[in-house]
Amino acid sequence: MEKQVMNRKEAAAYIGVSYSYMRAIRAQGPLEGRLTPPPVRHIDTGSQKTALYLKSDLDEWLRRLPVRFPLDPTPDQKQEEFSDER
Repeated sequence: MEKQVMNRKEAAAYIGVSYSYMRAIRAQGPLEGRLTPPPVRHIDTGSQKTALYLKSDLDEWLRRLPVRFPLDPTPDQKQEEFSDER
């Protein structure tokens, strides 16, 4: 069974970014033209707040990311093969 709640390190691995990058985008918050951080839930344990990420929130965040490169390019988008001929 997959984890439904993750800490910051687990969430970073799940979405495919480094832990330090995850901390950086969380610290900067939403900035225009930049990647916004995924939604986080904070649990107050008394002496500190613990950041937790729900798998469903991360999946939705990933789904909403802008697509910059198609995964399966159409024939007119495929690049010509390179040759060594000059």
